[in-house]
Amino acid sequence: MKKYIIIQFFAFMPHLVSAQYNPQQKNGLNFEIFDIVSHIIGFIMDAIQFFIGIWVMYLLLFVIIAAILYFTSGGDEDRMDKAMEWWKRSAIGLIIAPIAFVIISLVSDALDI
Repeated sequence: MKKYIIIQFFAFMPHLVSAQYNPQQKNGLNFEIFDIVSHIIGFIMDAIQFFIGIWVMYLLLFVIIAAILYFTSGGDEDRMDKAMEWWKRSAIGLIIAPIAFVIISLVSDALDI
C-alpha cells in the first residue's frame, strides 16, 4: 500500500507543480523584433485598461461626493447646482469609460495580443 501511495505521489507531482506545461510552438518564421513589439503593445494595452479602471473608481468617488453635496445642500440652490453638475460630469465619464474599455479590447483582439 505504501508503494502505491509513493507511485501516485510521483505520478501527480508534475501536475501539482505545472511541470507538464509545454508552450505552443509558433509556426513560420520567428522574428524576435515582432515578439518585442507585440509585448510592448500588449503592455501598453494593459496599462490603458488599468488606467481606465482607475478612472472609473475616480468617477464613482465623484458620484458619491456629488450625492453628499446634494444631500447636505440644505436647499441652497448654488450647492445643489454644483452637485448636479458634478453628477452630470461623472455620469458622462461613466458612460465613456466602458466604451473606451470595449474599444481597447477590440483593438487588442484585432492585433491578436
